Amino acid sequence: MVTNTEPRKKNTSNSLRQRVWQGALLGLGLATVFFVFFGIAAGEWIIMPMVTVTLSGAIGGVFFFIFDQLGPAKGWPKVFFRILGFLFYTGILWLSLVLAYSITGHWD
Repeated sequence: MVTNTEPRKKNTSNSLRQRVWQGALLGLGLATVFFVFFGIAAGEWIIMPMVTVTLSGAIGGVFFFIFDQLGPAKGWPKVFFRILGFLFYTGILWLSLVLAYSITGHWD
């Protein structure tokens, strides 16, 4: 019987792609919620917040992936790195949302 002693590699490209799409879709959803919640009339200016928040969500997903990969495999340090990645992602989304709406004049 032959045993494989090589360590298994994680499929990081698939996981990175998944984090980017998750981040982008969450950003797009957040921008849409702001449109619906505040009852803002549609116009050409909507393109700016939708694009910037979606792109920053994708970038935040990359950073969440990086923080997840930098941390150890298990234990409290892994939880710490996940929380840190989530806070970084949330900060990027919030700043891009405020920036996009303030540029278009819809954030006071």
